Amino acid sequence: MPTIQPDRALWFNDDIQRFSTITIVLHKVVVPVYQPYIDATVEKYFEARAQDPNCPDFRMKYKDHHKYSYIHMASHMRHYDKITDGKFDASATLTLLEKMECFSKDESDAAKATKTCRNLWAHPGDFTRWTQDAFDKACDELSDLMKKTKKRLNSTTGLSHLIQSFDDGSDQIKAWKQDGVNLVKQGQGPLVGQIREHSEATVLSKLFGLDARHRYFTGRDEDLQRLQDLFQQDVSARKRIITISGLGGVGKSSFALEACYRNFFPGGTYWLSADTQEGNQDRALDVSIKDLLKTLNSRLKKSLEYREDLVDHIKDQGEECLVILDNLDEESLSRECHRLIHSLICAGPFVTIMITSRLKKEQLEHMLPAKTHSIQLGCFDLEEGLTFLRNRIDPNKPFEDNDCHQLLQELGHFPLALDQAAAFIKSSPCQLTLTTYIQALKRDPLKRLSMPAYRPTAYRVASRLNVNKTWRENLDSMKTGGSISSPAYELSKVLAFMTHAPEWIQRPVLNPGSPRLDIDYLAEALEDEVDFSELMAALTKHCLFSVNEQGCVQVHPLVQEVIKVQIKSEGNGHGIFTNASRMLKFAIDNASHDLIGAIAQNTHDFIQQVNNELRCTRKLPLAA
Repeated sequence: MPTIQPDRALWFNDDIQRFSTITIVLHKVVVPVYQPYIDATVEKYFEARAQDPNCPDFRMKYKDHHKYSYIHMASHMRHYDKITDGKFDASATLTLLEKMECFSKDESDAAKATKTCRNLWAHPGDFTRWTQDAFDKACDELSDLMKKTKKRLNSTTGLSHLIQSFDDGSDQIKAWKQDGVNLVKQGQGPLVGQIREHSEATVLSKLFGLDARHRYFTGRDEDLQRLQDLFQQDVSARKRIITISGLGGVGKSSFALEACYRNFFPGGTYWLSADTQEGNQDRALDVSIKDLLKTLNSRLKKSLEYREDLVDHIKDQGEECLVILDNLDEESLSRECHRLIHSLICAGPFVTIMITSRLKKEQLEHMLPAKTHSIQLGCFDLEEGLTFLRNRIDPNKPFEDNDCHQLLQELGHFPLALDQAAAFIKSSPCQLTLTTYIQALKRDPLKRLSMPAYRPTAYRVASRLNVNKTWRENLDSMKTGGSISSPAYELSKVLAFMTHAPEWIQRPVLNPGSPRLDIDYLAEALEDEVDFSELMAALTKHCLFSVNEQGCVQVHPLVQEVIKVQIKSEGNGHGIFTNASRMLKFAIDNASHDLIGAIAQNTHDFIQQVNNELRCTRKLPLAA
């Protein structure tokens, strides 16, 4: 069963876990073991130099062996007072072992060999470099350094008491190599909390314009893994654009946001909104980019503005980065949006663009200026839905499985609807049970789903937090679109009373009717194959409906409810029932033997839906 992971575990991937483990090895094992050895060795060497008659001012110049060690350090590394204090870190340890003449050549060579490990640790901007091979190599190099020092201790008088600490240190490195990553992942072991916080700060410093992650995010494991696999492909082989498409409210933005927190990009992750709720596409992007650049200003200490400045900044980084264009729902790209995407692609192969959209993947592929990888999000499966409900309402509160199953069924496993329902139940001052809510939901589903799951934020526009509002906007777009949009809108009203998902409305049901439909332009579109293809494209462009290769149509039950509300406001329900009856009669009269059963089921579902609708409005049942 899917579980909601702790906040930090979401971004704490394998690369960062290996980085954190090697950090613990350096600070908890290597430094403590080497500090007394380096202190004693440098002090002995300093005293010998101070007594050299050829260096009469040596002691006066350096005062003590701690200050003498500074001459081998870059200025930014001289932040310790004594070799034995807590400020003497791994970089200082390895630098002195490599550069000071008082240590053996074997030690110097071994310390130098750890340079890659030290640099990867000291500059953790790109955690992706901490592969399993890099981690194993770093542990082996540190173990080899310990062996070289132990060999010297065996032949050095006065320091033999330190041999045991080097034996213990070697054993600890071996143990951390074998089990350290698991201990860090589980939050166990010394310094783990501090190291994770340090790693988290590094990750967050590379995120720009992102909102808080959905705290109840659940499931989507296969899609997240597929996305991670795409990110890990070699940049030369990777398609530059990834599209996340699906019905409004299915969780595209939450999914994209989750992916941003789980995958680290050293060149930064940049979130831009293309939402046109408050204006046109260009204006939406301008506002989003300007807000993002305000954050970058404080980091870059220079004046930035508009799209070109963002692209220039990304070029200057020169490292793998991710740019998200959220809610790119317009049917065509504006000129400036096209220029932005094209400029990002031209900036370098290290730039990946991720787009969330209600448009179906075929339409996105057609209008975008480069080849794409596509991920289509659907509703929760049973286990995901159950897990989400329990955690969203109260993970400690017992719920009857039957009630949870019934609520999932009533809401068609739809993420935003479940979120709205759970938010309503959780916020109720009374002890509202699932049974009570389900009863109210059956009476008026859209009224019960009028409460947004969240307050609007930087990327969560108010209308997108309500299934009724967000889908009605898409229906309005279908109603007022192009020449083929009006037939699509009229057909959507007929389909509101047909079979709903997971069943399919059969292709033969989509016909000019018998008798012929009283909407001529719809009848003409349904009997001409070319017009039918365009009709299906208009019907499915915002993912409110799905069409398979056979021309069968599928629609979510909540989408049907939204359309029914629209029908009531327009007051033309009887004409729609009549047209649907004519289409079903035509389909039955002309059905092939292998489809008659499926069409009969479509007809049964239609009669049941119409009777339910008329019963709710206190009218007599209508027989199709």
